[in-house]
Amino acid sequence: MITSNPSIKLINTQFKVIVVILLWGMVIDLQAQHLHYPFTNRVFVDSANVRTEPTIKSKVIGKLSHGTIVQECHGEAVVKDQVGGVEGYWKPIQYANGIGYIWDQILANGYFKSQEYVDDVFMVKQSAKNKLDVKVFRKNVCIYSTSFERHEKQEIIGSTSLGITYNSYGKEVIAIAVTKPEIGNLESYLLFTWNGHTLESADFKLNDDSFITEQYHSFTDGIINTNKVNIRKEPNTASKVVQIVNQFERVKIDSLYCKYERDGEENKYWHKITVNKKTGYILSDYLDVPIRYMKSNKNQDESFLYTNWAIYVFRKDTIADIKRFTFMDHVDIGADYNNHFINFGHRGLRATYQIIGVCHRAYSCGHWSGDELYVWDGHALVNLGNDGGVGDGALSEGVSLTFPTDIGGVYGKIIENEYAAESINDISMGSCQETYAFIYEYDITRHLTYTDNALREVPSRDYYLKKYLHQQYPTYDLMKCTFSDLNGDSIEDAVFVLHTRDYDKKEHTRQIIGIAYGSSDTSHFEGIKVNTSLLKGNVLNHVVITPDKYIEIWLMENMGYQSSNYDNTLVQKYVFRVASENQVIWQSIAEKWGKYRNYDIKWNEEEIHFFKTKTITFENAWKYNE
Repeated sequence: MITSNPSIKLINTQFKVIVVILLWGMVIDLQAQHLHYPFTNRVFVDSANVRTEPTIKSKVIGKLSHGTIVQECHGEAVVKDQVGGVEGYWKPIQYANGIGYIWDQILANGYFKSQEYVDDVFMVKQSAKNKLDVKVFRKNVCIYSTSFERHEKQEIIGSTSLGITYNSYGKEVIAIAVTKPEIGNLESYLLFTWNGHTLESADFKLNDDSFITEQYHSFTDGIINTNKVNIRKEPNTASKVVQIVNQFERVKIDSLYCKYERDGEENKYWHKITVNKKTGYILSDYLDVPIRYMKSNKNQDESFLYTNWAIYVFRKDTIADIKRFTFMDHVDIGADYNNHFINFGHRGLRATYQIIGVCHRAYSCGHWSGDELYVWDGHALVNLGNDGGVGDGALSEGVSLTFPTDIGGVYGKIIENEYAAESINDISMGSCQETYAFIYEYDITRHLTYTDNALREVPSRDYYLKKYLHQQYPTYDLMKCTFSDLNGDSIEDAVFVLHTRDYDKKEHTRQIIGIAYGSSDTSHFEGIKVNTSLLKGNVLNHVVITPDKYIEIWLMENMGYQSSNYDNTLVQKYVFRVASENQVIWQSIAEKWGKYRNYDIKWNEEEIHFFKTKTITFENAWKYNE
């Protein structure tokens, strides 16, 4: 469905933002999920001023080029102002290891990748003069810039690429959703075509615009899903059979769930239908009820039907393929279940593909939500897997898939991130970070390709690290890792956490933290330094590599899902630095104690302890903790 501070991994990526919402058992609106959200934190203009204070009169302390990501300081106030007759806000951002302010009206309202030109990235901006400004970047260089006049003021609320449609004459279609400021919800959308060189307004219509508008085509018939199904006079299994119908026959639905009867421990529900001008009742298991119906923008005669039991592909009025759901028995239907159906285009996999998503919302904690994805290649509909998760209180877990056309995507690959995390409130890990952080129990990345109707892992730095560590520690699993050039040799190293668990006795959990040094051969690592005592079995840990190459290790004891109360909460911070000779220098330990009362942690003063030796190895530095 549901991240670019690399240490916290939850800002500015599509799925991790959804994870934040999942913590409270719901999913944000479709426009924010699947269209690219208008609040990008990317600089639209070149040489943008960063100031010391939230006012145009304050000193300029630096400049940012267009396309730069700014990290907002959420602990600082956003200040409303007016500059050049335009109302806006000064945003506090992280700048040069401190805080600066940037005028929010120079930030883009949209940022997304091309589906057809793999290196092209679009930025869109609604200017103050009712103009729509667009810039296109190729390999981080701005190759194209243009503006479109607007007749009235409208705000951008989403933008995306739809790929090549059947009527776009081989050009890529760009869609921008807009609304009047006083309305707030979707009012209309604008279409443009991109040929790799020029962006032009489009005057054709889409075959289906539900991806943008959430308005679907009508499909009212139910479909019989089993051969030789009895239609009965009354809604019970003892009633007279009035006719027998065959699989895939379409029927008129008169009433859903009109009655039920007990069958042992289960309820059997009945639908009232009309077929061949005869009315009767059918058991709900045998009828596929339409939920959403959309037409293809790629092939004019194709359409897709999402029912409570399966997805159908039609070529004109003929069923071309059908795929039964595997992730659940059926999908709840009715007004209370606002499920969505989405055609994402090929998402950078192959031009002939269409990626179809069934989007489910979680309506309470502990329920799965996100996208169940399928690939339609013109011949068969194949399940691609889940892109979603489960939230229960502060605990969240799931799988996110990043496609080549997603921000952060890799050409020809799907990046799979499997995670489980705990949200910890009132933890400050820097002046410009949230007052909460995700502490990952595990956070595993795999690079995949889609070949022969299946996802297969391909070599990557994560793959080689897992292989290397498994050789060294065969009884341990890699739980999480962070890559960075720690020793200044221009080769990426890895900080990792290994984990083994006796599932019958959770207190026997064992964890190892260490550094694996990279080599010029990217498929190998040159050595490991580890500690086996710092990470306690049931203590949450969070590992951060700071911009100045320091390793911060946060230990949280008696917090989150570990405890039913928060008395004697302890947070410890260890700071290390890797020297050029691959030694790890221990800088300090910071300890915080706090009491948890009424969802608030009151911290004592931080205590800093310095070690006497300044050139000690990674292992010896951590012996202090034993």
